[in-house]
Amino acid sequence: QVHKKLKQLALTALLALPLAAGATPLTYEGTIAVGSTVSGSVTQTGWALDNAADTDFWRIFVNAGQQLTITGWPVSALDLGFSLYAGDTGTEEAFDHQIDFDGLEWLDLVDLNGDGVAESATYLFAATGWYTIAVGGALIDGDGSAYFYDLNVVPEPLSLSLLGLGLGGLGWSRRRS
Repeated sequence: QVHKKLKQLALTALLALPLAAGATPLTYEGTIAVGSTVSGSVTQTGWALDNAADTDFWRIFVNAGQQLTITGWPVSALDLGFSLYAGDTGTEEAFDHQIDFDGLEWLDLVDLNGDGVAESATYLFAATGWYTIAVGGALIDGDGSAYFYDLNVVPEPLSLSLLGLGLGGLGWSRRRS
C-alpha cells in the first residue's frame, strides 16, 4: 500500500515537472533597504503592457505596523508607474501590474504623469514579510526607448516614533531591574 502511494506521488511530481520548468521566476534588481534610494532603467511600455522583461522588480522586507512612503522620480519625462505586491515569489509569465499574479497579492499602483514630478504613496503594512515593487514605463504606445528612474522608500515619522518609544521602554525596564 505504501509502495503504491509512493509510486503515485512520484508520477504526479514527474508530470508536474514540465509545467514548473517552463515558468521563469521573477528576476529582482535587488533588495531595497528602508531609508534608501535605488535607481534603474526601464522601457516606456513595460509596466503598462505587463511585460516582465521590461519591468524592474525590487524586493523589500517590512515589519508589521511600519508605515513607509514609496516615491518614484522619473529622471527624464517618463510616464512611469509602480505596483506594490505582498510576497516575493512569482513568475514572469504571469506578471500583471494591477491584479494578483502567481502568488503575489496586488496591493496598489501609482501611475506617474510623465511631468518630471515625483509621485508617492504611503502604506501602513499590516503584516511582517517580503513585498515586491514593480517599476516600469506606463505608456501603451511608446517606442520602447529606455528611461531612468529613482525609487525611494522612507519610514514615516509614526514608524520612527513607535521605534523610539519601544527602545525607550526597553531602556526604562532595564534601568528598573
